[in-house]
Amino acid sequence: DLQAVAEAALEEAVQANKARGGCVVIVDPRSGDVLALASSPRGRNHPVRTVFEPGSALKLCTFATGLEMGRVDTTTVFDTNGGKLKVPGGWIKDDHPHDSPDLIEAFSFSSNVASSQIARLVGARDFYRYLRAFGFGSKTGIDLEGESSGILRESPTGGRSGRLRRLPSARRSESPPYSWRWHTERLPTAGSSCARGLLER
Repeated sequence: DLQAVAEAALEEAVQANKARGGCVVIVDPRSGDVLALASSPRGRNHPVRTVFEPGSALKLCTFATGLEMGRVDTTTVFDTNGGKLKVPGGWIKDDHPHDSPDLIEAFSFSSNVASSQIARLVGARDFYRYLRAFGFGSKTGIDLEGESSGILRESPTGGRSGRLRRLPSARRSESPPYSWRWHTERLPTAGSSCARGLLER
């Protein structure tokens, strides 16, 4: 069954990468039902208890926020300075730098610099408000014991802070892997979420 497939694939990946552990979450995107959860080592329940940086999954929410608030549109062009942005305390860099990408190109190339610029355009207060609406820093309500709410490190210093600029590249937020599908499923529903539950077979 699907659960057995998920567990076998996870163990194979952990061994192949000499990893300390990992997890798999399989969800029906139409209903939100959880079809399989696997964790290695077994018993740790990483999908709902252990928090990780969501990586580029957070860019989905950043770009959506900028579009929703009218700060950017598909014609917006970003000055990415060759994929480097100086912020207080260091640099934000793109793994795949491109000169002057438009919004669609910046999203396709997963630009950290463009994401940070969008956060600046949105401003700290509204950006954190939208992230809360997407569910960051909150529990999903899944019927499993020990679910973590994740971490959202809010910055009171406003849109010019390096901390706000770093957030869209997932440096200041952490969530359990199960909740990532919860964040992204809210994109087309303006912050509302479909049912969250385990599908019994």
